[in-house]
Formats: sequence, structure tokens, C-alpha cells
Amino acid sequence: MSFYTTRTHYLQLNKQQDSVLSLKEKLRQTIISQTNIQALALTGTIAAVATSSINYISQHFMREALGLDLTELGGILTVALLASSLVSVGGGLLADKYGRKLTLILGIAFCCIGAILYFITETVIELLTTVLLSTLGTSIILSTMTAMTAESVTDRKRASAFGIVETLRAVGSVVGPMVAGWMWIIYGIRSPFLFAFTMYLLAFIGVLLLLKETHKGEKHIRTFPGNYQR
Repeated sequence: MSFYTTRTHYLQLNKQQDSVLSLKEKLRQTIISQTNIQALALTGTIAAVATSSINYISQHFMREALGLDLTELGGILTVALLASSLVSVGGGLLADKYGRKLTLILGIAFCCIGAILYFITETVIELLTTVLLSTLGTSIILSTMTAMTAESVTDRKRASAFGIVETLRAVGSVVGPMVAGWMWIIYGIRSPFLFAFTMYLLAFIGVLLLLKETHKGEKHIRTFPGNYQR
């Protein structure tokens, strides 16, 4: 009788320990999830400020600094839009194979290089290279951040997470042109590209230090409430 009592008590203790561990794991996942959404909102907003400032100033730059006519400007923008459509697929494949965070870092690095190239560009060939590189980076950032937002939370909280991230990115897209226009007036038409580079660099550091990977490697491992990690 004593043996069965002891065994029952032991099983009850094991269940209690498992329950405590389960609660701790859920709490850990919740904290990581909230941290990731905050990091995505912050870095996404900073990147949106940089991207919108370049989008605003680049067309004026092409016409005033490089002397392009409307036909040449339209051709370059068409190439950029086509490249963006194709790159979005490639960026998604890279994120699936090599990991979301690594791909996002790569996309921001492309944008950093593109911003610097904009600042020193003097010819149409250089400009075309710069536009393609910046478009590549921007497409990778958008597709990867969307995937990471979805994977960082459960289905129940996914809509609110998207709402927060997208709203802050929209605010960043409003701020960017305002700052770019102000810098253009005071420091010249190339100065907004240095501002964009600084913003991209801050986003790069933020992703590197704050963001947790949500999908990497070849094997599926459960790490976030809303996804599987490769």
C-alpha cells in the first residue's frame, strides 16, 4: 500500500513539474514573440523612412542632377518595377532556404549600398545598376518582413501584429519624403541619399541585434507560437 501511495505521489509531482515547465515555455514564447514584433515594427519603420525618402528624391535627382528626359526616366522606372516583381519571388526562395533573418540582413545591406551608389552616381549605366540594387534590397525587405511578422505570432494575434507593423511603416513612409525634401533644400539634392544610408544602417543594426530568427536551416523545429523554424 505504501509503495502504490508513493508511486501515485511521484506521478502527481511529475505532472505538476510538467505543467510548470509548459507554463514557463509558453511565457518564454510569448516574450520572444512580443520582442520580435517590436523589433520588426522598429526596424520596418526605420527602413520605410529610408525607402520613401529615396523614392521621393530619386526621380528629381535623375532629371536635375543627371539630366534625363521623361523617356529615359520612364524606361529606368519600368525596368525597376519589372525587377521588383521578379526579385520578390527570388527573395522568398532565399528566405525559405537560408533563413528569414539572414535574407533580411542581405536585403538591407543591398539598400545601404544602393543609397551610397545614388550619392556618387554620375552616368546612366551607374544609375541603372543603382536602381536595380536598391529595388532588389527593397523587395527582399518587404517579403521577408511580412513572413517574419506572420511567423512570430499565433493565428489569433496575427491580424493585430500586421496592423501594428504596417501602421508604423506607413508613418515612416510619410516622414521620409518630408525629411528628404528639407535636406534637398538646405544641403543639396544628393544629401537625402546619405540620410537614407544612415537610416538603413540603423535598421541593419536593429535587425542584427534585436530580431530573433523565425525560420532557418533544413529541419523543422517548433520555436515560435505561429511557425516552424527551419
